[in-house]
Amino acid sequence: MSDYTVTSKQIAAICHFGSLFAPLLIPIIILIIKNDDEFISYHAKQCLVWQIGMGLITIVSIITIIGVFIFPIVAFIFTIIAGVRALEGDWYSYPVLGSLVKKPGYF
Repeated sequence: MSDYTVTSKQIAAICHFGSLFAPLLIPIIILIIKNDDEFISYHAKQCLVWQIGMGLITIVSIITIIGVFIFPIVAFIFTIIAGVRALEGDWYSYPVLGSLVKKPGYF
């Protein structure tokens, strides 16, 4: 067993469990209020760093997942539009990248 008081252990645990409901708020509050206790301060800092890291990873994952599902759908739709417009005889230009290709006779 450790030499830390039951109260210190409970507050450290509250920091971790509380971060499930308020990821950044609980560790910051505990860090500000109980910064004189090394055990609590250590766990509050660990929890804060963990929550920030997980937040960043979550944001990157969401962007990646959206990119994986949305971009192929958008590409499919614009490909169909370009095919239909070509059948109509129109000089269709894809959004954004289409401007890289010049029409014949235009320099």
